[in-house]
Amino acid sequence: GRTSTGEPGPAFPAKPVQTEALNVHVFREGRSIVLTNTTARPLGPGRLWLNRWWSAPVKAIPIGATVSIPLSRFRDEFGWGVPGGGFFAAVAPEKIVLAELETEQGLTSLVVIAESP
Repeated sequence: GRTSTGEPGPAFPAKPVQTEALNVHVFREGRSIVLTNTTARPLGPGRLWLNRWWSAPVKAIPIGATVSIPLSRFRDEFGWGVPGGGFFAAVAPEKIVLAELETEQGLTSLVVIAESP
């Protein structure tokens, strides 16, 4: 079974302040999450949430920048990482269906690009 392998992360906010949805493309590329800031302003710094369960701190993302964040940096409140899949994995990879950036202003929804089947 899965075991906790890292420091626990925070729990998803109980009553998040939802701000806006931004045209920031998020997709899974192998064992990383890739974000492209297509907005006219820098984003963050803050905490990137995946599926409202796993999170990782992120630095500011400049206008037009693309950043890659290893899935190994994401943890849930129990210290578990995102199931990554792979040839020898006992657990299928977790589909990323929701991505949100938490900053001092609140929670911003991002555009998740569906994975290829």
